Amino acid sequence: IPYVSSSALNNGVDDYVLIGQHNYENITLEVVAMNNVINSSETEYISNYESGGYGLSYRGNKNLIQIHIKNSTYNGYKSQSASSTIAANKIYSLSGSFNSNQIMFYENGSNYTLPWTGTINHAASSTALCLGTNPAGNVGKGNWLNGNIYSVRIYNKALTEDEVKTNYAIDKIRFNIQE
Repeated sequence: IPYVSSSALNNGVDDYVLIGQHNYENITLEVVAMNNVINSSETEYISNYESGGYGLSYRGNKNLIQIHIKNSTYNGYKSQSASSTIAANKIYSLSGSFNSNQIMFYENGSNYTLPWTGTINHAASSTALCLGTNPAGNVGKGNWLNGNIYSVRIYNKALTEDEVKTNYAIDKIRFNIQE
């Protein structure tokens, strides 16, 4: 079931929205957001990183999805990013999924895939998913977003490429996303 919200997280200091716990085996996170500034450090759109978890963020001026995955030879965060750098004051549609066989990331409809087999190492049981920060339990703790989040969808499954592209087509019109 998608969760949709609209929020301004524009101070980059302490604004965030607590969504609640979402510890799924397969996941899709979708965000329509705009950054007021681009920091060189990691900044969160939506995440629940604490001893595991997943999220959509940007790091090094690139949008990406990060998922804490464990398998027989690996236990840590894997990420898939877009190939281009991002710009301030531009609206982006981001979708990130994991289905136990691959990490899929879409930025404004462009697809980036990383084959990876494993299971999600969930965030600590008290950690909630947050918009605009990296939480500690139910409290925002850092990596603050200075920008706007216009829409959020959370699914307990990995969406297909067609489903992601359908959502993107709707959001592109609704939020006037320029490629």
